[in-house]
Amino acid sequence: MRSPIRPRSRSASIARRAMAFAIMPLLLMGCRSGGRSGGASEEPMVTVRVDNNLVPAVALTISLIPEQGERRTIGVVPAGSTEALRFPVRGGTDPHRLLAEPASGAGTVSRPFALANASGLQWNVGRNALDVSVRP
Repeated sequence: MRSPIRPRSRSASIARRAMAFAIMPLLLMGCRSGGRSGGASEEPMVTVRVDNNLVPAVALTISLIPEQGERRTIGVVPAGSTEALRFPVRGGTDPHRLLAEPASGAGTVSRPFALANASGLQWNVGRNALDVSVRP
């Protein structure tokens, strides 16, 4: 004789759904990176070292602005500190500019530079001095 099938409890159903939602990002990340072969097909990366030496000291949101296309936020640099921000070279057209925006007030815009040829950038925001290292 078979035992009667009990309906699932509501709390067990909610727990299963919560577990499914919790592991979904991990599954998606695995699928997203699974098609990459190590090395040759990866996007080139650029590092910008931002020296946030503004007076008065304020935290800055750093964005990359292409001549045409969408602006991209690449990171935040705390007040009075230096951070290395790494981002992929993709989309947009040269020249590009960097934008440092405080939470309130006017931002600082760098001089234009060719991102396609850059291997690294160093930006002193207080002096608005940008040094660009060019790929060989």
